[in-house]
Amino acid sequence: MNKKAVRRFAASVLALCLFCGILPLHAEDIHGVSYPRTFFLDGSEQDTISEYTDTEALREYLSKELYGFPERVDISQFSIPFSEFETLREFIWRELPDCFHVYGVGYYSGDPVPALFITYSMEPEEYYQKLEQCRGAAAELLDGIAGNDSLSDVEKALLIHDRLALHNEYDYTFADDSHTIYASLVKRNSVCDGYSKAYTYLLRLAGIECCICVSLDLNHSWNLVKIDGEYYHVDVTWDDPSWARNSRGVLGYVQHTNFLRSNAGIIGTGHEKDGKTDFYAPASGTKYDGWFWQNVNAAFQLADGSLYYIDGSSKELMRLNEDKITGTPLCSVSDKWAAGYSSYYKGNFSKLDRHGDLLFFNTSDTVYSYDIATGEVSAAFRPRLEEYESIYGMCYEDGYIVCDLNNCPSGDVRKLRQVRELYAYSDISAELSSAVGVSDTRTVTAEITSTTGMSGYCFGKSAAYTDNDIIASTDLSVDFTVTEPGTYYFTAFDGNGKPSETVSLTFCLVTLHPDGGELEYENIIMLKDEVIDLPSPVKEGFRFLGWSFFPDAETGITDLVVEDPPEFSEFYAVWQKIVTKRTAFGRIVSKAPVVIGLADAEGDILDRTEASDGEFEIEITDDTAFIVIYSEGYYPVIYLPEEFEDTQIDVALLLLGDVNDDGSRNNKDVTALFKYVSGSDITVNGTCADVNGDKNINNKDVTLLFRIVSGGDVELTLSPILMF
Repeated sequence: MNKKAVRRFAASVLALCLFCGILPLHAEDIHGVSYPRTFFLDGSEQDTISEYTDTEALREYLSKELYGFPERVDISQFSIPFSEFETLREFIWRELPDCFHVYGVGYYSGDPVPALFITYSMEPEEYYQKLEQCRGAAAELLDGIAGNDSLSDVEKALLIHDRLALHNEYDYTFADDSHTIYASLVKRNSVCDGYSKAYTYLLRLAGIECCICVSLDLNHSWNLVKIDGEYYHVDVTWDDPSWARNSRGVLGYVQHTNFLRSNAGIIGTGHEKDGKTDFYAPASGTKYDGWFWQNVNAAFQLADGSLYYIDGSSKELMRLNEDKITGTPLCSVSDKWAAGYSSYYKGNFSKLDRHGDLLFFNTSDTVYSYDIATGEVSAAFRPRLEEYESIYGMCYEDGYIVCDLNNCPSGDVRKLRQVRELYAYSDISAELSSAVGVSDTRTVTAEITSTTGMSGYCFGKSAAYTDNDIIASTDLSVDFTVTEPGTYYFTAFDGNGKPSETVSLTFCLVTLHPDGGELEYENIIMLKDEVIDLPSPVKEGFRFLGWSFFPDAETGITDLVVEDPPEFSEFYAVWQKIVTKRTAFGRIVSKAPVVIGLADAEGDILDRTEASDGEFEIEITDDTAFIVIYSEGYYPVIYLPEEFEDTQIDVALLLLGDVNDDGSRNNKDVTALFKYVSGSDITVNGTCADVNGDKNINNKDVTLLFRIVSGGDVELTLSPILMF
C-alpha cells in the first residue's frame, strides 16, 4: 500500500464523518512540520491518558494488536475519554517505536473512545522483514549489555548511547522513513526522531524505562531516561557530531555533553530558544550534571567486564572502577594536534575502540593497541601524514584500523581523507584452497599455521564477525562445502584468541541449459580465477553443436572455455537433428512424365525427381512426411515413408476423368459421369470421377470433363497439397 493511496483513503474517511475521524501520524523531523504534544509515562502532565488507564498495559496491548495489521482496534477496556484522543495518538507515535508501519489513526465515535481506526504505510510482508532486521541490529548493539547484571543502569544507558551514536549517522536528506527505528538501526541513517525512538527501543530491551521529549521551538526530539526513580535528559543526536553540516560523523567521536542531564543541565547545552523552553520534563535531579563523562569525547568500551574510556582532561586511557565513579589510569594518550607552524589545537582528540582483549587508541600520528590481559602498549598503525595533518577519527573495522585524517578537528571537509590498514594480530596465518573440477559443490580446505595453536575459526560470506560467529576448533586443517556462489571469508584464531588476516575465495555459478540433453551437472560451482572446459551433453537423435550465450541460437562453441566469469552466468546448448536417409524406389505405369516428390508435414516439397522409363529412385530423410507420385492429367498417389521399407512399389496412375476404367478419356466417360450424377444405377471409378479434386462428384466434374474431352484449355495437374 503506497502512502498516496493511504492519504486518499484517509481523506475519504474524514469526508464521511459518520463513524470516525482520521488523523495522520506521519511527521517529519526538523522540517517545520508541527509535532503533536509530548507524552510522559509518569502522568505529570494534567491532560495525559495515564490519569485514566495503565499506560504500560496499553502499550503492550497496542503493540501486539498492531503487529497483526487490523483496521479496527478495540480499546474500550482502557476507558480513554474522547478529550484525550490527541494524547492517545501521540502515545502511539512516541511510545511504540517498533510500530513504524502505522501511518494514520482515527477514532470511532463514543466517549470513552471504543475503538481506533488504523491505516498503514506498508504491506505486512515488508513490515515483518524490516522489523526482523531491526531486531537483529538491536541484538548486535546490545551484545554484552542486555541481561548483564554486573552493569548498572547508568552503564547500560551510557554504552547504548555510545554504540547508537557510532552506529547511526544524521540523515541530511530527510528521507521519508528517517524518523523510524528502521532508519536508525538498519539503514543507519536517520534524523533526531529516529535516534530518540531507537534509543527508547534499545533501552527498553535492556530493561530501562525511557520515553521521548519534543521541542516545537527547536523542531527537535531527544529522550528522558529513568534512573533510580528519576528522569534525566539524553540527546544522542547532539552527542553524535559530524565533520560539517551535510557531512558524515567523525570516526569514533562521541560527546557526552547531553547524557543524563537535569532540566537546568540540558538547557545549558543549548536546548532552548530565545531563552525559553517549550518542552515539559520531570528531570529535576542534578546528580550527573557534572559527572566525569563530560570530559570524554570518545566512545566507552566494554571489555572483560569493565568499562574503558579516554579522559580528555587527564589525557589518559582509563578503566572505570567498581565504584562506578572513579577510574584507574592505564596509559597516557597525551599529544598535540598541529594547527600550523608551531601552533596546536586545544584539547585531546584521541578515540577509542576495541576488538577482543585489545583496545585501540590514537595520538596525533599513531594508533596504538593496549592489551587488557598484559597491559602491553604497542604501535599498531602509523599512517603517512601530509603537512599539518593529524588523526582526528579512528575505529577498528573488520580487521582493519580506519583513520580520519585532516588538518583540523571539524568543520572543514575539503582535506578530509580516510585510510585503512590491515592490523597484523599475531603470527597465525591461513590459506584457502579448492581442488579444480567440474561439479555442483566444491570442497574448500583451510590450512592454518600458528606457533600458539588454534582456538577457533570463522567461515562464511561476511568478512565481519562477532564472538558468536567463532566456532571452537583446534584442527589446523578444516574442510568446508560450498554450494552457492559468492565470496567466502575465513579467519582463524590462535591459542590466545587473536585472529589471523582474513583470507577469501570467490566462487561463481555457471548454469547450463542442455535443452533436453543429458548432463552430469547443470549447475557448476567454479573459482573466480579458475579455468574450466564446459562439458558436452548427449541427446538422442541430435548432434551437439556447442554452447551459446543466448537461447535459440543456431551456432555454438563446442570446446568452450570459461575463465574469469561473473558471479552468475548461463549457457545454452545448440543442437542439430541427425538426419538419416534411405532409398525409395519403384516402377510407375503412366503415359505422361511422372514426378516423385517428398513433402514435409506442412505440405512443403522437400525434394523431387522424375521417373525414367517408368522407374524412379529417391532418398528419404527424417523430415519426409509424405511421398507423392503425380503426373499431369493423372490422379496423384500418396505414400507414407514407412511404406518404403526397401521394397519396390509398382503403381499405375489413374487417368483423371477415366470414369469407366477403359484406359482413355473420351465422350463415353462424359456420358457415364452424367448418368451417375443424374442418379442412374451405373458403376464409375470414384477416384477418377472427382475431376476437379474437391472430394465431391457432381455436375462440376461433368462440366469440367466435357471441357477436357472437347479440347478446352484446362490444367489437369492437381496440387499434392490439396490432395492431402
